[in-house]
Amino acid sequence: MAKKKKASSPRGKLGIVCAWRKGETDLSATLESAGASATKTSRIYAVEDTDAQGPARTRHRGIGAAADCDVIAIIDSHMRFRGKSLAAMARHVRTSGALACATVYHNGNCSFTGGAYHGGRIVYRAKDGNQKNALAVKWSRESTPGARGAVIGACYVFPRAWYYKAGQPLAALPGWGCDEESLSISAWLSGIAAECLPHECAHLYRDRAPWTVTRAEHANAHASRMALIHAVASEINARRELESWQRSWVPEGVPPCTSAEGERWRKALLKMPRKWRDWLREVCEPDEIDGAQAENAEEKNAKRRPIQNPTSNIHGAKCPHCQAIHDPKKLKVTHTYANGNRRHKCPICENNFISMFHATE
Repeated sequence: MAKKKKASSPRGKLGIVCAWRKGETDLSATLESAGASATKTSRIYAVEDTDAQGPARTRHRGIGAAADCDVIAIIDSHMRFRGKSLAAMARHVRTSGALACATVYHNGNCSFTGGAYHGGRIVYRAKDGNQKNALAVKWSRESTPGARGAVIGACYVFPRAWYYKAGQPLAALPGWGCDEESLSISAWLSGIAAECLPHECAHLYRDRAPWTVTRAEHANAHASRMALIHAVASEINARRELESWQRSWVPEGVPPCTSAEGERWRKALLKMPRKWRDWLREVCEPDEIDGAQAENAEEKNAKRRPIQNPTSNIHGAKCPHCQAIHDPKKLKVTHTYANGNRRHKCPICENNFISMFHATE
């Protein structure tokens, strides 16, 4: 009688896509850190932005090149990664199908010092000084990892197949910015939440780029925001309102917000199981003016449903370290105690924890 094969954990290949351009001062150290943080089978795609296409479209080219990879990590070209954080994030995404970001230290030293940030949120309209942005990503107010309204922090991991099903959103962004918003909104509409995981990275803060940013590149950054609005705001009144807000400070010479890539993305989102109006009600936060929301914003935010982690719908064993909830039938047992309780190793944060035995199991 043939022995029954043990069920194996999902295996695949991680593609690490790093967009860079001439003038970058930290690329080699970033790629070395990323390689050490991943598995031996992972592949690194350092893609140069040679024509000032912007990071989104450059990353999109890298995703296209990583055709034999099932999971993609896009990273900035000035980062460090603690331990095997990229490998751990890829394992989590491979089993959950989530869009995930790392816990990030964002400072001028690219070091694991100071306070850490745990994902992001998106506000309907944001004004910071003279700058206005519709559907703008902000740092989360949360102090621990978990489900979030948006990924942020320059390290994002997701299934490659999902990216193509969602309409290849990065291809529609001609300039700097909106990567986080485009991926996060597309993920929620697809039926998955953005997550911040406990695995850590450090991101170098710069008050300006180490190269000259041209007027055309500034215009393309505005065009990316307009493309985002056009693709995700499927209700015409909301689209007009957001476009009007954005145009109120957009300079002349901004390219059109529509393109073949943008239309592909917009049409893909219309087929998704969740709708724009639901995202607006359940995820998007009210306007934020110079860092402060309106007086009634706290009440409006309190009425929102908690953003669900994709694993939180499973009734199972909760890791007390990273708060992830696991299906007990799929969770590896490392020891069973006399009273029936079991010890597990969390596949996300890799800490040991104990689940309680129930007679009904």
